[in-house]
Amino acid sequence: MDVMRTEAWVNEMFTSLQGEGAYVGLPQFFIRFCECNLRCGYCDTKYALEKTSTCRVEMEPGGPSYARPNPLSVDEIMAELGDKLHLNLHSVSLTGGEPLLHVGFLESLLPILHEVLPVYLDTNGTLAAELERVASWIDVVAMDVKLHSVTGVPMPSAKHEAFLRSLNALGFKGLGGQSSEHGARGQLKSFFVKIVVGEGTDDGEIDAVATLAGSAGVPLDEVLVILQPVARVEGGPNPPSLERLLRILGRLGQHGLPARVIPQTHKVLRVR
Repeated sequence: MDVMRTEAWVNEMFTSLQGEGAYVGLPQFFIRFCECNLRCGYCDTKYALEKTSTCRVEMEPGGPSYARPNPLSVDEIMAELGDKLHLNLHSVSLTGGEPLLHVGFLESLLPILHEVLPVYLDTNGTLAAELERVASWIDVVAMDVKLHSVTGVPMPSAKHEAFLRSLNALGFKGLGGQSSEHGARGQLKSFFVKIVVGEGTDDGEIDAVATLAGSAGVPLDEVLVILQPVARVEGGPNPPSLERLLRILGRLGQHGLPARVIPQTHKVLRVR
């Protein structure tokens, strides 16, 4: 078992607007961890898949960055965040890569970080045991469900089901049709599911998502599903047509899953 650690490899830290999912548009401080346990065909952060010798850190919110040596300590991360607290940030986004690969470090960081701001975990939804170790300091979970039609590899169904089961057992509630303000400090611990979809995404994959949620014991009407049309990357899948998106929304609705389509808005704004 990974033990508590005092340093981690971080790819970059910056202030921006959440560009994906149910909290789109809210200001956050982003901590992007290095390394990932998956290799998705549509990945647009390939630069964070492995450890990097330096971490890119902004000099001013939204401004240029400088490089500082990896790994970083808890104190170094908290010092960078401390300079941004006047910005009325909604939360701190843990992203990657896959942040839960650094669970030993998160056990050191999150008790301190959570005293300052709510914590938003952006995860590929495959590391349930690691989630359980740090869940008490997490307010919002943005869980990806990885479809074969866009990743190019079989959906990790058993791992996704275990993750959803853990979320349910740990008291996280799906946003459903409720306000995305859930998960702010003092409010309900919440989660939503984000699914990247492409032109090849079929009804069988959508049915499998509903089966996952049902098998995990999560009420389907609580599981807010955000459909994210895949972004074009070289050699990757193509985005779906409007007709296909509407069919997917209809299929989710047949299963009782609330859903909406939200593209990657940070790319429209040309920000990180």
